[in-house]
Amino acid sequence: SEIGFLTDLTTLSLRKNLIERGIPSSIGALSKLTMLDFSINDLSSTIPTEIGKIQELRELHLSQVLLTGPLPSEIGNLQRLEVLSLLGAQLSGTLPSEIGAATSLRMIDFLFQLGVSGTFPTEILKLENLEHLNMINLDFVPGPIPEDLFQRTNLRVLYLGVVGLSGTLSTSISNLTKLEKLAFSSNQLSGTLPTELGTLTELAELSLPDNSLTGTIPSELGQLTSLSRLLLRDNELMGTIPSELGSLPALNELDVALNPLTGTVPSDICLRRDSGSKVSL
Repeated sequence: SEIGFLTDLTTLSLRKNLIERGIPSSIGALSKLTMLDFSINDLSSTIPTEIGKIQELRELHLSQVLLTGPLPSEIGNLQRLEVLSLLGAQLSGTLPSEIGAATSLRMIDFLFQLGVSGTFPTEILKLENLEHLNMINLDFVPGPIPEDLFQRTNLRVLYLGVVGLSGTLSTSISNLTKLEKLAFSSNQLSGTLPTELGTLTELAELSLPDNSLTGTIPSELGQLTSLSRLLLRDNELMGTIPSELGSLPALNELDVALNPLTGTVPSDICLRRDSGSKVSL
């Protein structure tokens, strides 16, 4: 393909076109490329293994395209890669362990990859620079949340929804002091909500709906002054809604419906609903 002759190219964005042809293997000749974006096209293609030759690549965007086959193991050759975005890309197979060798990765987006199977890729948890991990709707074998996840202390966004996670939320979650968004939606989590969640003072979103969480809603969540969304719908939480939640200054969405909660609704929460905040009880 002629694209391989553009050897001085540093940025290639073909986003949101009507491109149908696949990603050419000659893409590997673009040794100076730092950003590659084929997102939102009609192309049906595999990711060529030659992608691993682009040593300067920092961003790879292949979202909303009809990719087939697995993510190639050569992705681990990209030592400077910081952003890997594959939202709705229809990959299949397992995620390669070599992804853990792409040590500069700080953002990973894998959404709606129903063809991706196997176990949760613990190699991702070796990525010390990881700040943003978004994995939703992947057909992983059910298993517990890896404890190493709570050692990735640079994490700011952690979305792991519909990925077969089971077991309990570890108290080690308190290590993630930079966390701004936490979502474990529609998994198989059980046990109680750790009170240590109340130490995550940067948290703006806590989303744990559609699990099997038990016990009470910790009053310590009332310490999360940045919290704007609290979603605990469809669990097995009991007891009363802590009055401390009504004092959260940033809270504008609260959903605790479909839990066997008892008692009265704190007056401050009633006032929020009356003033337009989204409250589901």
